[in-house]
Amino acid sequence: SGLLYDAYLKRLINSVPKPDTLAVSDFYEKNKYDKYMEEEKVTLREIRVPNRAVAEDLLGLLDAGADFALLAKQNSSVNPDGGGLLGPFSRNDNKLLFDAASLLKEEDISPVLSSSKNSFSIIKLVNHVSAVPVRLDRVYVQIESLLIKEGQIEAKAAGIDGLLNLYTVVKNAE
Repeated sequence: SGLLYDAYLKRLINSVPKPDTLAVSDFYEKNKYDKYMEEEKVTLREIRVPNRAVAEDLLGLLDAGADFALLAKQNSSVNPDGGGLLGPFSRNDNKLLFDAASLLKEEDISPVLSSSKNSFSIIKLVNHVSAVPVRLDRVYVQIESLLIKEGQIEAKAAGIDGLLNLYTVVKNAE
Protein backbone atom coordinates (compact mmCIF):
# COMPACT_ATOMS: atom_id res chain seq x y z
CA SER A 1 0.00 0.00 0.00
CA GLY A 2 2.94 2.33 0.63
CA LEU A 3 4.11 1.83 -2.93
CA LEU A 4 0.68 2.72 -4.31
CA TYR A 5 0.48 5.82 -2.08
CA ASP A 6 3.95 6.97 -3.19
CA ALA A 7 3.02 6.48 -6.85
CA TYR A 8 -0.17 8.47 -6.33
CA LEU A 9 1.70 11.34 -4.67
CA LYS A 10 4.30 11.34 -7.43
CA ARG A 11 1.54 11.52 -10.06
CA LEU A 12 -0.13 14.42 -8.22
CA ILE A 13 3.12 16.36 -7.92
CA ASN A 14 4.17 15.73 -11.51
CA SER A 15 0.76 16.78 -12.85
CA VAL A 16 1.27 20.41 -11.81
CA PRO A 17 1.68 22.55 -14.94
CA LYS A 18 4.51 25.00 -15.39
CA PRO A 19 3.27 28.55 -14.62
CA ASP A 20 2.85 30.86 -17.59
CA THR A 21 4.65 34.16 -18.03
CA LEU A 22 1.64 36.14 -16.81
CA ALA A 23 1.53 34.21 -13.50
CA VAL A 24 5.26 34.77 -12.94
CA SER A 25 4.96 38.48 -13.82
CA ASP A 26 1.97 38.94 -11.51
CA PHE A 27 3.79 37.26 -8.62
CA TYR A 28 6.82 39.46 -9.25
CA GLU A 29 4.77 42.68 -9.33
CA LYS A 30 2.97 41.79 -6.10
CA ASN A 31 6.19 40.88 -4.26
CA LYS A 32 9.03 42.86 -5.82
CA TYR A 33 9.29 45.45 -3.00
CA ASP A 34 9.18 42.80 -0.27
CA LYS A 35 11.20 39.92 -1.73
CA TYR A 36 13.24 41.12 -4.69
CA MET A 37 15.08 44.27 -3.69
CA GLU A 38 18.74 44.91 -4.37
CA GLU A 39 20.69 46.33 -1.46
CA GLU A 40 21.44 50.02 -0.97
CA LYS A 41 24.93 50.86 -2.17
CA VAL A 42 27.46 53.64 -1.80
CA THR A 43 30.39 54.81 -3.84
CA LEU A 44 33.11 56.67 -2.01
CA ARG A 45 36.71 57.73 -2.03
CA GLU A 46 38.97 56.56 0.77
CA ILE A 47 42.32 57.72 2.01
CA ARG A 48 43.76 54.94 4.19
CA VAL A 49 47.05 55.50 5.99
CA PRO A 50 48.99 53.56 8.66
CA ASN A 51 48.78 56.06 11.54
CA ARG A 52 46.37 58.59 13.02
CA ALA A 53 48.80 61.55 12.93
CA VAL A 54 49.16 61.29 9.14
CA ALA A 55 45.37 60.96 8.80
CA GLU A 56 44.79 64.07 10.95
CA ASP A 57 47.30 66.03 8.85
CA LEU A 58 45.57 64.96 5.64
CA LEU A 59 42.17 65.88 7.09
CA GLY A 60 43.56 69.35 7.83
CA LEU A 61 44.66 69.67 4.20
CA LEU A 62 41.22 68.60 3.03
CA ASP A 63 39.57 71.13 5.34
CA ALA A 64 41.81 73.77 3.76
CA GLY A 65 40.51 72.86 0.29
CA ALA A 66 42.95 70.20 -0.98
CA ASP A 67 41.67 67.83 -3.68
CA PHE A 68 40.55 64.52 -2.13
CA ALA A 69 41.37 62.36 -5.18
CA LEU A 70 44.85 63.87 -5.47
CA LEU A 71 45.61 63.29 -1.78
CA ALA A 72 44.31 59.71 -2.11
CA LYS A 73 46.53 59.17 -5.13
CA GLN A 74 49.57 60.43 -3.22
CA ASN A 75 48.88 58.83 0.19
CA SER A 76 46.25 56.09 0.23
CA SER A 77 46.93 52.38 0.37
CA VAL A 78 43.47 51.81 -1.19
CA ASN A 79 43.25 52.22 -4.98
CA PRO A 80 45.71 55.12 -5.20
CA ASP A 81 45.64 55.05 -9.02
CA GLY A 82 41.87 55.58 -8.93
CA GLY A 83 42.07 58.38 -6.38
CA GLY A 84 40.86 56.06 -3.61
CA LEU A 85 37.58 55.29 -5.43
CA LEU A 86 35.61 52.34 -4.01
CA GLY A 87 32.28 50.92 -5.01
CA PRO A 88 29.51 50.84 -5.46
CA PHE A 89 29.24 48.38 -2.56
CA SER A 90 26.58 47.36 -0.06
CA ARG A 91 26.57 47.10 3.71
CA ASN A 92 27.18 43.36 3.40
CA ASP A 93 30.37 44.07 1.48
CA ASN A 94 31.89 46.47 4.03
CA LYS A 95 29.81 47.30 7.10
CA LEU A 96 32.27 49.80 8.62
CA LEU A 97 32.66 52.00 5.54
CA PHE A 98 29.01 51.67 4.49
CA ASP A 99 27.78 52.78 7.93
CA ALA A 100 30.22 55.69 8.02
CA ALA A 101 29.25 56.77 4.49
CA SER A 102 25.55 56.55 5.38
CA LEU A 103 26.04 59.39 7.84
CA LEU A 104 27.39 61.68 5.13
CA LYS A 105 25.75 63.71 2.40
CA GLU A 106 27.18 63.47 -1.10
CA GLU A 107 30.58 65.18 -1.32
CA ASP A 108 30.88 65.34 2.50
CA ILE A 109 34.12 64.20 4.12
CA SER A 110 34.24 62.10 7.27
CA PRO A 111 36.42 62.66 10.31
CA VAL A 112 39.33 60.26 10.79
CA LEU A 113 38.01 56.70 11.20
CA SER A 114 39.74 53.71 12.77
CA SER A 115 40.00 51.24 9.94
CA SER A 116 41.06 47.62 9.59
CA LYS A 117 44.54 46.31 10.44
CA ASN A 118 45.58 49.27 12.61
CA SER A 119 45.07 51.82 9.87
CA PHE A 120 43.05 55.03 9.69
CA SER A 121 40.77 56.30 6.97
CA ILE A 122 39.08 59.43 5.75
CA ILE A 123 36.20 58.92 3.36
CA LYS A 124 34.29 61.15 0.99
CA LEU A 125 30.83 60.06 -0.15
CA VAL A 126 30.62 60.18 -3.94
CA ASN A 127 27.05 58.91 -4.22
CA HIS A 128 24.38 56.85 -2.53
CA VAL A 129 22.37 54.38 -4.63
CA SER A 130 18.96 53.60 -3.14
CA ALA A 131 17.63 50.06 -3.08
CA VAL A 132 15.73 49.14 -6.24
CA PRO A 133 13.87 45.98 -7.28
CA VAL A 134 15.89 43.31 -9.06
CA ARG A 135 14.86 43.01 -12.71
CA LEU A 136 12.31 40.28 -13.45
CA ASP A 137 14.60 38.46 -15.89
CA ARG A 138 17.12 37.92 -13.06
CA VAL A 139 14.53 36.23 -10.78
CA TYR A 140 12.17 34.68 -13.34
CA VAL A 141 13.40 31.07 -12.90
CA GLN A 142 13.38 31.44 -9.11
CA ILE A 143 9.75 32.65 -9.14
CA GLU A 144 8.76 29.95 -11.61
CA SER A 145 10.22 27.27 -9.30
CA LEU A 146 8.44 28.76 -6.31
CA LEU A 147 5.09 28.75 -8.13
CA ILE A 148 5.60 25.13 -9.22
CA LYS A 149 6.39 24.11 -5.64
CA GLU A 150 3.28 25.93 -4.35
CA GLY A 151 1.20 24.17 -7.01
CA GLN A 152 2.63 20.81 -5.98
CA ILE A 153 1.77 21.42 -2.32
CA GLU A 154 -1.78 22.42 -3.27
CA ALA A 155 -2.20 19.40 -5.59
CA LYS A 156 -0.93 17.05 -2.90
CA ALA A 157 -3.26 18.50 -0.26
CA ALA A 158 -6.28 18.52 -2.60
CA GLY A 159 -5.58 14.98 -3.81
CA ILE A 160 -5.14 13.44 -0.38
CA ASP A 161 -8.04 15.37 1.14
CA GLY A 162 -10.18 14.41 -1.85
CA LEU A 163 -9.48 10.72 -1.28
CA LEU A 164 -10.15 11.00 2.43
CA ASN A 165 -13.49 12.67 1.72
CA LEU A 166 -14.44 10.21 -1.03
CA TYR A 167 -13.67 7.04 0.90
CA THR A 168 -13.96 6.08 4.51
CA VAL A 169 -10.28 6.08 5.42
CA VAL A 170 -8.78 5.76 8.85
CA LYS A 171 -5.49 7.64 9.11
CA ASN A 172 -2.71 5.81 10.85
CA ALA A 173 -0.96 8.56 12.82
CA GLU A 174 2.09 6.38 13.45
